[in-house]
Order: sequence, then C-alpha cells, then structure tokens
Amino acid sequence: MYVWVILATFLAMLASYALSVRPDMRELTVAPMAEAALGELMVQHRALKNYVYYQRCPFVDGCGEDYRTVGFDAGVVALADLEEEAPLNYRLSGQYTSQIFCLAPGLNAHATTSDGGNPCNIDGGVRYMITYGPIPEKWVNLGTDLERPNLDLMNAMRNMTSSASMLGYTAPAEATEVADADLNPTASTVRLMSKDGSYGPFDNFVPKIITEDGNFMDKCNLAEGKVCLVYMGRL
Repeated sequence: MYVWVILATFLAMLASYALSVRPDMRELTVAPMAEAALGELMVQHRALKNYVYYQRCPFVDGCGEDYRTVGFDAGVVALADLEEEAPLNYRLSGQYTSQIFCLAPGLNAHATTSDGGNPCNIDGGVRYMITYGPIPEKWVNLGTDLERPNLDLMNAMRNMTSSASMLGYTAPAEATEVADADLNPTASTVRLMSKDGSYGPFDNFVPKIITEDGNFMDKCNLAEGKVCLVYMGRL
C-alpha cells in the first residue's frame, strides 16, 4: 500500500507539469514584491511629512498671523529622525534621501536672511520636501537606453498612488521645454514623469536649483545616466 501511495504521488507530480500556468501568477508573486519595493519610498516620504508637520504652527513658537512659521531647517533629514515618524519598528534602508529645500521667490536661489533668522521663514519663499533615490536594480527596465522603471514597478505606482500624487521618475526635458519660461520657469532639464509614463498633473519639472544640489546630483544626475524615483511636494 505504501508503494502505491508513493507511486500515485509521483504520477500526480508529473501530471502537474502539464497544467497551464495561472494567468494571474505574476499578480500573485511579482506584484507584491514591486509594491513592497515602492512602499519604502512612500513610507519614508510619509515620515518626512510627519516630521515637517510637527515643526509647523501651532507646534512651534512665534507663529505669526499667517501661520507660516516653521521650526525645521533646509537640508537632508537624518534617517533617525525619519524613523521616529515612521510606523512602529519600521527601519529605513538608507536607499532614499529625504530633503527640505527653502527657496527664494522665483525658485532660482536658496532663501537667505541678513538677520540670522531661519531662511525657511522668509516672506514669499517657497518650501519643498522631496524624497528621492535610484530605481531599485531589480525593477529597472533593461530594454531602454536610459533607465526607467519596468512594467511591474509602474503597475505598483498605479495601484498605490492617486492621480494627483507627485510621485514619478526623472527623465530629460526636451530643449524646447527647457526654453519655455511659462511651462518651465526655472529652466530645469529634469522632467518628473507620472505613473503612466507621461507628464503628470502636477509640477512637471524638478526645480533647477534642486537638480543642481550636490546630494541630488550624487544619486540622480541624469547626465551620468542616473534615473531616480522622486516623491515631492510643496510645504
């Protein structure tokens, strides 16, 4: 009897090789891994939002009537500070960088003050928070000259973000776009492509002064073929 059980099991295994693969197998196996890879970027950016939130009015001293006073400074936010705002016991890998930019009106220079105050609090200034980093190697489309996310990661973007989300990947801007002051007021050479692989319904360009920042260029210099995932927003 035992031999027959073994033989039946063996025959069943052989028969299984003749079965067709489930049509949704990729959705069941690969899609969750792609969503997990993108999830770290989204969790880190959410932690950045929380970090910023608790350093704004009414949680800081000296709030003016317009409630624009903030307690944070421009620069890279430490991973330790972000992990305090992330879900309990969530550990960030360090693959992505979260940074705050405080820009002067016109977006062509960093905000400055002459009285030693916080440049992030100048009148008319524009503040950006941005999380960026290279596309994880497993999810790069190898069939294109310039890197871009593969289909699985693009599907993860579609499943996990709304149509108004300022999350995408960097791509070179056309020369006509760089020269168009109405479309691209900072003459940026870096486009932010949406989850559909087209221009998104948001700030379509990463401001030039951000793209020229040393930290950003280290990871996302398009001239060196470094394409990045970017999640950005204004404060």
